[in-house]
Amino acid sequence: MSIGLSIKDKANEMLIGLAFALAFIGGLFAILWLLGAISVTGFVGFKPGVFIVSMMLFLAAFDEELIFRGYILNNMMDSSKNRWIALAGSSALFALMHAGNPSVWSNWVPMTELFAAGFILGISYTFTKNLWFPTFFHFGWNFFQGLLGFEISGINVDSWKMISHENTGNVPDVISGGSFGIEGSVITLSCTIICTYLIYKYYNDQQ
Repeated sequence: MSIGLSIKDKANEMLIGLAFALAFIGGLFAILWLLGAISVTGFVGFKPGVFIVSMMLFLAAFDEELIFRGYILNNMMDSSKNRWIALAGSSALFALMHAGNPSVWSNWVPMTELFAAGFILGISYTFTKNLWFPTFFHFGWNFFQGLLGFEISGINVDSWKMISHENTGNVPDVISGGSFGIEGSVITLSCTIICTYLIYKYYNDQQ
C-alpha cells in the first residue's frame, strides 16, 4: 500500500488508464493514416489467443510499474524531494532497460520517446502515489499497439493483431516510426510530451 497498491476506490483509475491508452494509441493510428504514413492492408479479426497475451502484457506492465514507479521513482522522490529530478532519473533507467530492443538505435527518436514515456507513466504517481493508473495505461499502451498492428518497442507482435497495416514509405521513418513501430515517431513523442503536461496540469490544479 505504501508504494501505491491500495485497491480501495481505484476502479476508476484503472478504467481511465485503459481509456486513455485507447484514445492515445487510436489517435496516433488515425494521425499516421491521415498523413499517409501507413496504409491498412486488411482486417485479421479476433484471435482467442488475445486473452493469454492480455495476461502476459498485464503482468509485464505491472512488474515494470512496480519497479520503475513504485520502487525507483518513489525512492528518488524521497531522496531528491524534486518531482522532475526523480522523474528524469527513473525515466532514464526505464529507457535503458529497452536499450537492447530491435531497431531502438535506428535514429534518435526511439530512445527519446522511451525516456519521455517514463514521464507520462510516472507523472500521476508523483501526485497520487497510486500505481493503478500508470499500470493500466502502460498495459493498454502495449495491448492496443499490438491490436492495431504496430510493433511494441521494436518487437513484432503479429500473434494477436486485428488490423494489418504497413508503412507506405511516403514519409521519413522519424514520422512513421519505421521498424521500431509507433514509438519511433516524432508524432508519438510530441503527443507524449503534451499529454504529460496535461496530466501534470490536471493534478496540479487539484492541489
